Amino acid sequence: MTTNARVSLGVDAYRQVFHASPDYISISRLSDGTYLDVNPGYERFTGYTRDEVIGKTSTALGIWPDVPVRDEFVAALHQSGELHGFPTRLRTKAGEVRQVEVSATIALIDGEQALVAIVRDVTERRRIDDELTQYRAHLEEMVEQRTTELKHMAQHDVLTGLPNRALLNDRIGQAIYHAQRNAGGLALMVIDLDRFKPVNDSLGHHVGDELLKMAAQRMQDLVRKTDTVARIGGDEFVVILIDVHLHDVVAVVAQKILNALGRVFVIEGHSVEIGGSIGIALYPGDGVNAHALLTCADAAMYQAKRAGRGNYCFFETMA
Repeated sequence: MTTNARVSLGVDAYRQVFHASPDYISISRLSDGTYLDVNPGYERFTGYTRDEVIGKTSTALGIWPDVPVRDEFVAALHQSGELHGFPTRLRTKAGEVRQVEVSATIALIDGEQALVAIVRDVTERRRIDDELTQYRAHLEEMVEQRTTELKHMAQHDVLTGLPNRALLNDRIGQAIYHAQRNAGGLALMVIDLDRFKPVNDSLGHHVGDELLKMAAQRMQDLVRKTDTVARIGGDEFVVILIDVHLHDVVAVVAQKILNALGRVFVIEGHSVEIGGSIGIALYPGDGVNAHALLTCADAAMYQAKRAGRGNYCFFETMA
């Protein structure tokens, strides 16, 4: 095969690719940007016919809606001689702006420099990518929200919303750490509702549940935001008071809780009367960890019950 034949075959192959390509291909003078040739893909994408654009520029036709981006594209092409997948937007004859990726090179055609551009329409791909990104973000948000909910459920009593035993142990640890750093004290109360079981048995679990929620709220209303009220099971609660240094201050809070629990609860037309018994342990005198403080407060609570219910008892007074 002669050299001329090989060249002829190359030109024929080029023209087949040029006309058959689904992508937009254009050839324009590098010197002034006027179109020398465009393929059918260009016509389909832009809506312009070949005859409408030959001898004109993309700028004159308004194909580049973002002129600064076009200038950036041309400058980058002059610097490197070729570009691959340059992301931008192009406008069609109908005024629709589409997302595209442009690959371009500078070639010598008929003795003059020309810009050969291949444009791929990625509008649909970008739309799908955006939808996937939004879906992924939404899914991550849902997972994070559900994780937060599950964590809350694992650490809180379902009925009252108060911290449960698992979170209580953590709160006691935090309170002890706070007391150590600030050379302070803390009080831990174990509170058992008196006469709760007869109410629950006679009026039903739904009344019993409402009673527990109302009792929990009354206790919360009597302590500071920095203190903790927890439910550790059945009709038993724990209160942590931080930054308390005086025995009398703790006693005042305990009596307020007993007074609140002793007031009548009105539930579904029923006047319900209960009460409470409170055992109190003090840090660091009665214990230096959660287990020790809970054990001492629990023992003091049973001592309060034995004393006639409706009472509070400090563990330190039991010896």
